[in-house]
Amino acid sequence: MSSLSDPTPVEDGPPNLDLLSFDRDPDFAALELELRVKLRAVVDKLMAAAPNVVFKFGSCYERRFPERPNNQAQYNKEYFDNSAAEMLVSGVEADRTAGAAEKYVIAYAKHHKVCVNDRREGPRSIPRNPKRGDKGFHAQDPGCIYAVPTRFKSEEEFRAVYVSYYHKRKLAAARVAVNEAIVAAYWASWIFIPTLFVISHLRISP
Repeated sequence: MSSLSDPTPVEDGPPNLDLLSFDRDPDFAALELELRVKLRAVVDKLMAAAPNVVFKFGSCYERRFPERPNNQAQYNKEYFDNSAAEMLVSGVEADRTAGAAEKYVIAYAKHHKVCVNDRREGPRSIPRNPKRGDKGFHAQDPGCIYAVPTRFKSEEEFRAVYVSYYHKRKLAAARVAVNEAIVAAYWASWIFIPTLFVISHLRISP
C-alpha cells in the first residue's frame, strides 16, 4: 500500500513518466509527476498480482475501507470478489487530490483495459455522509484509493451480465407497477362488463 504523504522517492533521480493522452487532462494539473508515477506503480503491481482480472476503483475514508468494498449496493458479490479488495493509496488529505488521484488511476487502468468504472467528465466526486461526521478528507481523517476485483476477465464480459443495484430497483419497481395495473384492470373488468351488459339490456328492452 502506498501513501500520498510518503516522502520516499519512487526511484533515484527525477521521476520518469511517458505521457499518455489522458495525462494532459486539466483535472490532473494538481497531481505532481512523482505522484503520477506512484499511482501507475500501484496499478502495475495490481495487474501483475492478478492477471486476467478487471477491477473497479473507488475512494473512501480510510476508516471506512473495511466496510466500503462490502457494500452490496456498490459491489454485489455476484459480480465482485469483495474479499480480495485492496487499499492502493492511503493518506489522502484533501478531497481535490483524492478526486484527481482516483480519476487518474481509473484513466491509467482504462488504458490497460483492466477497469470497469464508467468514464466520467470532470473531477471524481468524493462520497460523504454528514450524518456520520464526514467533513472531507484531512490529516486527522484521511481518505484512500482502493480496488475491488471483479469475477470477470474483461470489461466487455463484465458489461454483458452486470446489472447495477439501482437499475435492479428500477426494474423491480416497473414490474410491481405493471402487476398492479394488470390486477386493477382485472377487477375493473368485473365491474365494467356486467354494467355494460345491464345498460345494453335496458336499451333493447321494450
